[in-house]
Amino acid sequence: MPYPISSVKRPICPVCQRPVKTCICHLVCEVSPPFELAILQHPTEVGHPKGTAWLAHRCLAGSRLFIGEQIEAMPDLVRWLSQGDTYLLYPPQDGEQGGVVEASSLLCQASVEDFKPRVLVLDGTWRKTYKLLMANPVLQGLPRVILNGEFTSNYSIRQSGRLDSLSTLEAIFYLLHQADNSSDYTSLLRSFDGLVAQYQGFVGGIKKPT
Repeated sequence: MPYPISSVKRPICPVCQRPVKTCICHLVCEVSPPFELAILQHPTEVGHPKGTAWLAHRCLAGSRLFIGEQIEAMPDLVRWLSQGDTYLLYPPQDGEQGGVVEASSLLCQASVEDFKPRVLVLDGTWRKTYKLLMANPVLQGLPRVILNGEFTSNYSIRQSGRLDSLSTLEAIFYLLHQADNSSDYTSLLRSFDGLVAQYQGFVGGIKKPT
C-alpha cells in the first residue's frame, strides 16, 4: 500500500519567497550605490536556493530587478536602459568593438554633469548570462564596465567551470568598491557570507540560529 502524500505545504516567507526556515530577510543590509544599478536575472535562476540576485537587489537602495530572456518583452527594462549612460558589467568578448570602462573610472563617465551612470548586471551561470547577451543585441551594444585585478570567490556552495567566476553579489561589491573606494561596502560581503553559511548549515543538518 503506497504511503499517502502529505498535502501540508511548507510556510513561505511573503518577502523573500523562500521557505520560512530558510528565509534570508535577516541578511538584508541597505547600502546606497553612487550610481544606478539594475539586475537582469535569467528566469531559471528565480527561486534558486543558492542565488544571490534577490539579496543583492534588496541590499542596494534604488536598484531594479528584472526577470526575463527577451528585453523587448520587458518595457520597463527597455525604458530603464534608455534613460542615460548605461553600462553592462560583463567581460568583453574577443573581437568586440564596443567601449570598455574600468570600474575605477566609472563615476567620471557621465556625459551630463551631475547625471549618474547606470550599470546593468546579468545574473545566472556563465552559460545563462552568455545566452542573455547573445539573445539581445541591445546588450551587445552597451559599453562594458570591467573590474580590475584577480578575485577569489567565496561562493563555495556553487561551482563554476571558470576560475574568475563571482556570484552576482560579490561582483557588485567589487564594482562598488572599485568605483567608490572612499565608501565602505563590506556589509554586502557579510550578507553574502551569511547566505553561504546558512545554506551550508542546512545542508549539514544544522538548524538556523535564533
